[in-house]
Amino acid sequence: MTWSDITLGKYLQLHPVIENDWNDYDKFKEIVYILTGKYEDIYTWSEDQIKQYTFLFKTDFEKNIPVIFKAGRQYYKINADIDRLVSARYIESKTFYANGYIQNLHKIIASFIIPVSRWGFKYRNLKYEATKHEQYANDILNIPFPLAYNLGMHFLNIINTIDKRYPLLFDEKIDDEDERQMDIEHIFQKYYGWIYSTTQVAEHERITLDQAFELPITQFLNDLAYLKMKGKLEKKQIEDIHKKK
Repeated sequence: MTWSDITLGKYLQLHPVIENDWNDYDKFKEIVYILTGKYEDIYTWSEDQIKQYTFLFKTDFEKNIPVIFKAGRQYYKINADIDRLVSARYIESKTFYANGYIQNLHKIIASFIIPVSRWGFKYRNLKYEATKHEQYANDILNIPFPLAYNLGMHFLNIINTIDKRYPLLFDEKIDDEDERQMDIEHIFQKYYGWIYSTTQVAEHERITLDQAFELPITQFLNDLAYLKMKGKLEKKQIEDIHKKK
């Protein structure tokens, strides 16, 4: 058995066991059960039998990322063009990353791919339908885990590249403020931050919320950066007025 035999879906079952602090016997017993459907007496196993599964504890894969790959019955193409990425895909992928990289890997990848149809030796892009995100994600569960892992890291680099373009939005240090107020703001940002931000952009652009979610990510973040600086300037102007009184 090798990594090519382990799909992302299967690894999602294995990952909690691999990361658990169980003793080696219980861990290997559960791993073998997940992969074979049988509980084995690991104590009677030879060293060679155990070595069949030790590869699961190493993730130093070759960085091989195909432009087009098959997942289930569907072919997909990587959407690696930052300028063609829309705000909704960017927002949801950041949310998935924040809520757990491995367990949401199929959902993250589904935000960065485009379904394609095969015509002989050529491929034609199909329309990405946001309502089919779950379907795309379920397809991704069928790809080998090394491919899924490499795709996830590749897309994480894309997100980091985007974020570095906007240091005022993502790298700003928090000033000392009332602790209770900070807790309230933290809770609000965690659950409603992107909805609130997208609502601001929609009002600024004079478009609907749905249209704001479909804006190119560069335009979306440029708007947010402008609105944030505008808000800071207005706040400072108000503070300066109060100081003069």
